[in-house]
Amino acid sequence: MNMHATMTAEKKHPAKSIALVGSPNSGKTTLYNWLTASSFKTVNYPGATVEYSLGQLANHLHPWYDNTLQVMDTPGTYSLHPKSADEVVTLKSIYENPQVGRVEAILVVVDATQMDRHLVLAQQVKETGFPMMIVITMADLLRKKQIELDLESLQAHFQCPIVMFDGIMGAGLKEIVQELKDLDVRNIPTKPYVWDEAQQEAKIKSMEALATKALQKKPDARERIKQLSLTTEKLDRIFLHPVLGLVIFFLVMFGVFSGLFWIAAPFMDAIDTGFSFLGEQLTANFPEGLLADFLANGLIASLGGVLIFIPQIFILFFLIGALEGSGYLARAATLIDRPFSKSGLSGRSFVPLLSGFACAIPALMATRNIPSQRDRWITNFIIPLMTCSARLPVYALLLTFLFHGQSAWKPGFALALLYMAALFVGAIAALILNKFLPKGTTSLFMMELPIYRRPRWKVLFF
Repeated sequence: MNMHATMTAEKKHPAKSIALVGSPNSGKTTLYNWLTASSFKTVNYPGATVEYSLGQLANHLHPWYDNTLQVMDTPGTYSLHPKSADEVVTLKSIYENPQVGRVEAILVVVDATQMDRHLVLAQQVKETGFPMMIVITMADLLRKKQIELDLESLQAHFQCPIVMFDGIMGAGLKEIVQELKDLDVRNIPTKPYVWDEAQQEAKIKSMEALATKALQKKPDARERIKQLSLTTEKLDRIFLHPVLGLVIFFLVMFGVFSGLFWIAAPFMDAIDTGFSFLGEQLTANFPEGLLADFLANGLIASLGGVLIFIPQIFILFFLIGALEGSGYLARAATLIDRPFSKSGLSGRSFVPLLSGFACAIPALMATRNIPSQRDRWITNFIIPLMTCSARLPVYALLLTFLFHGQSAWKPGFALALLYMAALFVGAIAALILNKFLPKGTTSLFMMELPIYRRPRWKVLFF
């Protein structure tokens, strides 16, 4: 009894820091938000303009993990053999994180619908020697199609805990925390991981075979997995159509910018009315003089003049977040790749440029996922030409004045034209830079298209 208790105590050596590692669109950040209750902070990695998220385990999860635990959400990566700046940071932050040092365990996030490709990354993590566990996401989709995975075969190969997770309802979160607590983290590797290029093809085929085996618990499981993407394929025939897709793209963008006026109008009127009423009450109830004038026409009027644009900025961020959460933003980047290529860019530049409409600073940082240094330079040059949210109050004020009393679609259309004009000017600047910057190797555009999902409204509102 005593020997068994000692062995159990030795086994339970809870980690103080873990890193979430996974491919883009695998559900990694969703899991991070569940683990930390979205209480994350963003820090800059020394020597590079790249962000990762670092947070503490949420308080309501401590009954299953009675210790402090730092959770790090690394940039999405397809491989631990880095080919872009964000993949370099994922590898470095595991070994040399300035906040936590070397992490004590790695949690690999695998999309069940893309398991044959995502298990390659899990195999690489296994070869690093770090204590690890695997979380398989999209459990709700598997349950909907009555698909069961052979987790025993996966556990036999990776020799680590494997847990299913539902990113919408959070099912499996308690099991993940309990398995993290039971990980033996005494043997942390000291040497950096080196990827063996010669065995790459063999390892990929091995993981494809392992994924096939895991799906053979029910004879028709692979067919049901394919059915999961059937709706996505049907929608992509419309949204990725070379002509109709571009029309829908411009209509969606027009809808977003019209919504800034149409949806925000009642909120802006309420703020304007509220601050006007407050100013009138101060003027009526305070004796006339410098103090009353300062409070009513200085402080209150100034606050009202700034806060009246908060609804429009909120709606802009919210709608872009909804497009990203639904899976459409990745399609927009794919659609825009062909016209962008004419000016020396690729579709990867679309998301940083779109972020530039919110704020240029994070947009410049978002260029880290562009593998070509030349493309990064051109994108960084033209991002400041985009219409950031700091200019939105000025545009909104002028358009409200020009289209006073007219239908909301008119200022919305004019605003959309202003945003499109920014893209047009940016395209001209990119064409000029494309002529002067030295040509390098041709960059390839590859983006994983997630299935269409309902955005998580709670995360968007937060």
